[in-house]
Amino acid sequence: MGETIVALSTPPGAGLRAVVRLSGPRAVELGGAVPGAVVFKAPRSYTTEDLVEIHLPSSPPLVGRLMSSLVERGARPAKPGEFTLRAFLNGRIDLAQAEAVEQLISAEGEDDRQAALDQLGGSFSKRLSRIEGELLDLCADAEAAIDFVDQDIDLLPVEEALRRGRKALEELRALMAETAARKTPNARPTVSLHGLPNAGKSALFNALSGADAIVSDV
Repeated sequence: MGETIVALSTPPGAGLRAVVRLSGPRAVELGGAVPGAVVFKAPRSYTTEDLVEIHLPSSPPLVGRLMSSLVERGARPAKPGEFTLRAFLNGRIDLAQAEAVEQLISAEGEDDRQAALDQLGGSFSKRLSRIEGELLDLCADAEAAIDFVDQDIDLLPVEEALRRGRKALEELRALMAETAARKTPNARPTVSLHGLPNAGKSALFNALSGADAIVSDV
């Protein structure tokens, strides 16, 4: 991400105000001295990079000339969503929050807008992190029970392990249901399970999906 990117951050066309945004190592050099520029020094910006917002009248010829000048001097036109991508890759937001940005932009009603704002604020991520922590604790307790089965110590009862596992699964399913309700009908998430050989990836897939995974004979 060594390039400096530029994009019009407001709707194109005539209007009261336009905002041209730059982000990257040369953002301040290219746009910091332009009248109407607001400078956000790294890491105190949306992308955590040096970022400049240039505010000017929303005149298409004026905006076009400014954009052309910035590109001629070394900025690259940003791809759709690239500012948010940089915010994600630089750790400003997590994946759920990055998805919430798109959901907020495409919200068709107040309920959709509020749900996207909640997710952007981190409510989804906090709930998911709490479930992850519970599962990691459960795995640690289960591994200890296996490693020290011959020791005279209190081990995790099977019933307690099942109870905690079922509770985490119920919370995950509740999150999935809430997320599915906000997705468009054609949206298909891509999920991958990673782990060492024989770590239980297929067993986890079977438990979550209720179907048999295709496994290797090796």
